[in-house]
Amino acid sequence: MDRTVKTKKHSGGVYNLNYHIVWCVKRRQEALLGGIAEDTKILLKEVCDQTDCEIKALEVMPDHVHIFVGAKPTATPITGITPVAEA
Repeated sequence: MDRTVKTKKHSGGVYNLNYHIVWCVKRRQEALLGGIAEDTKILLKEVCDQTDCEIKALEVMPDHVHIFVGAKPTATPITGITPVAEA
């Protein structure tokens, strides 16, 4: 198994910055089913495209969402990831 870390380069150095975001539906109700789950995936992909983030993994469960996002070092969690969580 290859355990090398994939790094990216920019003028200031190399980086590999990832965020694992999990958020739940209020009271863990199973609300993310069928078309809503698909719409959620589409919306998250659009937001990540706009904020220059890379979705590495995305899983929409009936009561919560897991998203693993790669970002640039200039994208702090507030500027780069918050729009994803607010979508």
